[in-house]
Amino acid sequence: GPINNWIGGTSTWNTPTNWSLSRVPLSTDDIIISSGSPVMDVDFTLSTGKTLTISGTGNLSIAPNKAFTIAGSADFGGKLVTFKSDATGSARLGQVTGTLTGASNVKVERYIAQGKRAFRLVAPGVTTTNFIKNNWQEATHITGSTTGANGFDQTASGGSSMFTYNNQVATGTGWTAIANTNATNLEAEKGYRLLVRGDRTPSLLTSASADVMNTAITLSATGTLKTGTVTINATSTPVATNNTTNGTTNGFSLVGNPYVSPIDWHNVTKTNLNDTYYIWDTNVGTSAQRGRYVSYSQATG
Repeated sequence: GPINNWIGGTSTWNTPTNWSLSRVPLSTDDIIISSGSPVMDVDFTLSTGKTLTISGTGNLSIAPNKAFTIAGSADFGGKLVTFKSDATGSARLGQVTGTLTGASNVKVERYIAQGKRAFRLVAPGVTTTNFIKNNWQEATHITGSTTGANGFDQTASGGSSMFTYNNQVATGTGWTAIANTNATNLEAEKGYRLLVRGDRTPSLLTSASADVMNTAITLSATGTLKTGTVTINATSTPVATNNTTNGTTNGFSLVGNPYVSPIDWHNVTKTNLNDTYYIWDTNVGTSAQRGRYVSYSQATG
């Protein structure tokens, strides 16, 4: 098929003059982005047998609420590909029935609207190539030190604001504060409990801020995209299901969505697993609670 080269600068995919064939890419085109920064402002499927190649100084962004689906062969070439997120929604990677290579410099954004100063259960969508401090912490304070040690933002109390979940503990809650932000990477399959206060405007957090976080933020994490089948069981890494019998963690595990896409719970293969999942919803409960767990059951819908 014909080769359609991006010749525009920083502009939208759906503008014909930005392409060497003076039209937007068709299903019959092979696509090359060797310079510039196109924004894919349409849902686009790379057809079977067709290629998309990013090279040189080229990069790509997928606009909020748009999906890039790969039935052909896409090579990101290690170049920056950004899945954008804003108040209208988030970009997503559609089904990959073809091949995707070079997806090692992918930035995944997560917009969080101004609302309660509260914990959120979040997942990065990528395994980062750099530390938490150079990813989510660029947008919001992450605390755990009275002095600012270990990469944390300094607070008067030193209280931790970011946790993973250890489902193998015999005592305690299972929630485990992260050890540092300057030597720990985010991992695609892990779930994280992160206190979101707002942006980084305050330079020193001396006490608990108001119930309402100070402004909306956009978390971003850059690293290697997860595609294909993900199996999570009692021996998998970095996340394993709970294989303990203690009453502390009570059979629960915290699993992050490994994909940059919503998951249909009905299509997840489940063995020896309840059909119900729980998530923390900051929009319910009292102000003091800052949210409650809500559940979804496959059996009842």
